[in-house]
Amino acid sequence: LFGLLLTCDSEKGVTPPESPEPPEAPTKITWQQTALDSLEIFALTASPGGEVFAAGPCLSDIYRTIDAGSTWVSTRPRSCVRTLSANTLGNIFGASIGGFASGFLLRSLDGGDSWTILLVGNFPVDPGPIVFSASGEILVGSGRSDETIGGIFRSNDNGDTWEQTSFPDSLSVPQLAINQNGDIFAGTITYGLFRSLDNGESWSEINIGIKNVGRNATVTALAVHPINGYVFAAIAFQGLYRSTDNGNTWQLTSLPNTDIQSLVINASGEIFAGSGGFRSANPEGVFFSEDDGKTWQKINKGLINENIL
Repeated sequence: LFGLLLTCDSEKGVTPPESPEPPEAPTKITWQQTALDSLEIFALTASPGGEVFAAGPCLSDIYRTIDAGSTWVSTRPRSCVRTLSANTLGNIFGASIGGFASGFLLRSLDGGDSWTILLVGNFPVDPGPIVFSASGEILVGSGRSDETIGGIFRSNDNGDTWEQTSFPDSLSVPQLAINQNGDIFAGTITYGLFRSLDNGESWSEINIGIKNVGRNATVTALAVHPINGYVFAAIAFQGLYRSTDNGNTWQLTSLPNTDIQSLVINASGEIFAGSGGFRSANPEGVFFSEDDGKTWQKINKGLINENIL
């Protein structure tokens, strides 16, 4: 497992309310710094073949390692990528910020040796997550932090052409996830969560149990458990919610006041939650759960920075 570490200005952070201190996990889970040690990492993904790709700040490169981080090579210079994702074929996709112009997507079909720019119509300034359905479709969330434009785009031909789904283009979508049945979950800025049961043709709001929807219910991380289908959603300044009924209702987990910025659930169902990111003046590093989010432990041994993006 690779983690994303981010150094931020603590004077600009916001400290969430205090919560019970989780215990430190057993020493079986530790961290080691890779050779890519002089760069803030904003995006990270792994291919089915074990290659790992990482992207840094704007105007930095996209890097690749084939030896678990011991060595890295640049695969594309001067990028501004904020999302990286790999499909089951090993194709790598990246979403790039466009500044004051439209953002765009990048695609590599050869393990990062070459990249193609994919323009997505009126793709907004800030690209969001890239996810893949079991049938091979690609979904990309988009939007801006000022919530003036957004939506979800879809491709049926590995990114060659795109169409906008019926998801409201007035809502920014920083988080997306798909379960094994093909149900799509979208996390928005301010307005919580939405779900599509028909491949993005229609969408329903699913916020029963979530606080401050329409005022301050921004989804900062989203993941689906690969075994039982539970859905986990982190809401800014509220904590980590869990749904055991496919998103119909939500309950806070035992980390209700932790500012979670990233979620990874491995094939065994172990959950890793990264906290801090840009906002927190007092980051808490990485949390770990082996029981579907009922209990948590900190796993920060070896980390040199506990701001996790």
